[in-house]
Amino acid sequence: MSLRTGDEFRQGLADGRRVFYRGRRIDDVVSEPELALAVDHSAICYDIAADRPDLAVAEVDGEQVSAFYVAPSTSLSRRRSCRSPARSTRHEPATTSA
Repeated sequence: MSLRTGDEFRQGLADGRRVFYRGRRIDDVVSEPELALAVDHSAICYDIAADRPDLAVAEVDGEQVSAFYVAPSTSLSRRRSCRSPARSTRHEPATTSA
């Protein structure tokens, strides 16, 4: 089985589950204004896996899974997972030596 897309993730949330948020029942998690950002963020993870599997897909026991949920197994992967998103995505201009 392959990983879902962001749209499939959103559709999967409409499975009849009972969700309560701040004491009230939420009928549609995807369209609930206070939860929509979290849903969108999670959906982006699935889309990254589709667009950049080298960054977001790992193989565990022969099955492709989201790399976001796999514990680092080497010192290099542990160091990479500990980098802050801002630091790992920051663009630094190339320097030239004179």
